[in-house]
Amino acid sequence: MNLRALFAAGIAAAAIAAPVAATAVSAAAGTPAARPAALEGTPAPASMASIGGIVPALGTQVRHNVFAPAVNGCREPRCNLGYHRGPVMHAPRIYLVFWGPKWRTSGADYKYITRFYRGLGAPRDNWLKITTQYGDRGGHPRVTGSLVARIYMDRARPPRTVSPDTLAILATGVANRFRVNRANSDIVILSQSGTCFSDGFAGSCGHPHTPGYCGWHGAATNGVLVTNDPYQPDAGRLCGVNWLSSGGNSRYQGFSVVGGHEFAESITDPRPDSGWIDWNDVRITGGEIGDKCAWGEPVPGVFVPKGFVSLPTGRFAMQSLWSNKQRGCKMAS
Repeated sequence: MNLRALFAAGIAAAAIAAPVAATAVSAAAGTPAARPAALEGTPAPASMASIGGIVPALGTQVRHNVFAPAVNGCREPRCNLGYHRGPVMHAPRIYLVFWGPKWRTSGADYKYITRFYRGLGAPRDNWLKITTQYGDRGGHPRVTGSLVARIYMDRARPPRTVSPDTLAILATGVANRFRVNRANSDIVILSQSGTCFSDGFAGSCGHPHTPGYCGWHGAATNGVLVTNDPYQPDAGRLCGVNWLSSGGNSRYQGFSVVGGHEFAESITDPRPDSGWIDWNDVRITGGEIGDKCAWGEPVPGVFVPKGFVSLPTGRFAMQSLWSNKQRGCKMAS
């Protein structure tokens, strides 16, 4: 099944233009800062223009079309990503938005997520450095240190049903208030537990979708880059609870798997599908750097690794990424 077609069925849902109020949190200290006035009152107009990198629920993804005829000298699942003249991020930055009154900075889930993102891009992170081989006419991505620019605690309650356009509106408010560089900034929206989505989240309020997703990234019509990272434990094992282990923080492993998958794709294909993508494989897996290796699920004829990645901020469950240089799914550059 084409996961992009699955998503398209949900994207037509009307946007719910709910007022958004937020409290900024210092990325360094984790302490409340000034309330961004631009996030209050009438939302900034925006809608989602393109969406890619949909992470399917664990065990439901359709794998590579290994029976397809060879194209351009390769046969799936061994075809590399191709470049399609669009941009990549050159100096990627992350803006985390914790959306909903249930989030607590003292919570184990919040701590797991913030430690994970703060560790991405650090000198010991050889996982994300895989993305640096994928450039555009302006150069290649630079991953030389922690990439978190800001963290927000948005205390507004999400509406009854969240659509892609709702997320575009929220992300645009963040981008406008902080004057982010839209070409290099990924607005990652982490919705509180219990949030319902119109487009097929696998843990969406008792309304199962087949096959269902765990996250996606995309670009709004105004150029703002958005990642939808729902509350992964709401979907249980379908979105990574106890994926590689049990006990401790294992129930939050989906946040690092899905978050890493989407951010790597935001770097290499920020405006889907114009950057680096395997068009031979796009209708089967999604075709982006994370899609081809999703969840470390076995693929006939190719090794798809998964495991724990050690960052300066801790050890996190991760899937592999596709490396053109090594012609396969890899855990390090």
